Amino acid sequence: MPVLDLMSGFIAELRSAGLPVSLTENLDAMEAVKEIPIEDRDAFKYALGATLVKSNAHWRAFETIFEVYFSLRGPEYDITDATSDADAEKAKETLHVLLKYQTDIAKAAKELSDD
Repeated sequence: MPVLDLMSGFIAELRSAGLPVSLTENLDAMEAVKEIPIEDRDAFKYALGATLVKSNAHWRAFETIFEVYFSLRGPEYDITDATSDADAEKAKETLHVLLKYQTDIAKAAKELSDD
């Protein structure tokens, strides 16, 4: 899978979780990852975070999505040492909680707008 497809999927996951990612930020992230070695997981993560995360409130969600998204890729996309199964499971659980929270907020916002 080309890096462009990998990044597009990651951006889609961030947006699905409610993180606002503009086209400009998406392009900035693509440029940033060209400048760092992709096998350096921390550099890759922080380059994406610096270009895609707008506030501290979004950092935890970004971090969770990053860990889950990049750990679910096959070994051919492993950008660093393998994450432990316990860490991967914890990240998945956290992502599910975040997605449920996002859904609950969306429902409450809709109810308020309907009133």
